[in-house]
Amino acid sequence: MRRLNQNNPLGKRAPHQQLWESEHQVRQMIEALPVAIVVSSGADERVESINSRFTELFGYTTEDMPNVASWWPLAYPDETYREEIKARWKAKVERSHGRVEAMEASVVCKDGTRRYVEFRLSSIGKKHLITFIDLTERKQVEETLHERERHSQSLLQLSRNLERAQTYGEVLQAAREEVQDIIGYQNLWVYLLTEDRQHFKALLASGAQEKAVIDNEEVALLTIKGDRMLEEIAAAREIIVVEDARTDERTDKKIVEKLGSRTIVNIPIILLGRHLGTIGTGSFGDEGVRPPTAMESDYLKALASHVAAALDRLRLFTERKQAGQALR
Repeated sequence: MRRLNQNNPLGKRAPHQQLWESEHQVRQMIEALPVAIVVSSGADERVESINSRFTELFGYTTEDMPNVASWWPLAYPDETYREEIKARWKAKVERSHGRVEAMEASVVCKDGTRRYVEFRLSSIGKKHLITFIDLTERKQVEETLHERERHSQSLLQLSRNLERAQTYGEVLQAAREEVQDIIGYQNLWVYLLTEDRQHFKALLASGAQEKAVIDNEEVALLTIKGDRMLEEIAAAREIIVVEDARTDERTDKKIVEKLGSRTIVNIPIILLGRHLGTIGTGSFGDEGVRPPTAMESDYLKALASHVAAALDRLRLFTERKQAGQALR
């Protein structure tokens, strides 16, 4: 049987002990919650504690952020974005009465990765409780669905434009406009394999590099044998990406320097199982290195299929027209 304290014969806990136990229970509850939490106090918003979920989510500890003011440059290193978020947050705080409505933002974690979070603030006296909910996965799903919808609409628009195209130039122009809108590449070109499959011959190009591709003999007709990149493109059944043409061992550095090539993307033209050539695009000069994402690569492959079908349609139309004229 528990002995009674002589100074406290009824076994009651002292007020300071009750307060300590109460605060301990609160800290345990905060630590157990599945959301990231920061507890701060005072006018200077000194950080009293953070739970393990906060460190797990962002990587930061109380040593990194002794007060709320130190959180801003850590979470939002870009000054313009930081000031934008701070202004929105300040406006919400000024309109609040102890409870700030939720706000969303992109936060930079300690390891440099980004998380999209929802955060809100509740204040009781001089104590402030800020909660963070990770929305990254949801945001990524939303962005993926939005990007897929953009790609689908672009390919639908391309199909309509290709149906109206009467020349190879109109086909490539329609394709380049869609690629420029969706990915940002400014140039598009088509090379066909010669009958002996020893060379790539430029059919046409669209964009600022058009003359450099078509009018330059060194670029208009490319010898495949001995060129690692061209050999790979000639045998490819999937998209070929050269992230940086200036450093990639496969590229012809003389042509790279002449054109100012940076990222080079080639998508094979395959009809009825036969490899006919390649549709190329990419970045040049000040556009910098810009490899396509996985979704952009899928988009380019779908676009290449549409373009290949349109080019073949025009080829057949031209052959029939020429055959008809020969019979007259």
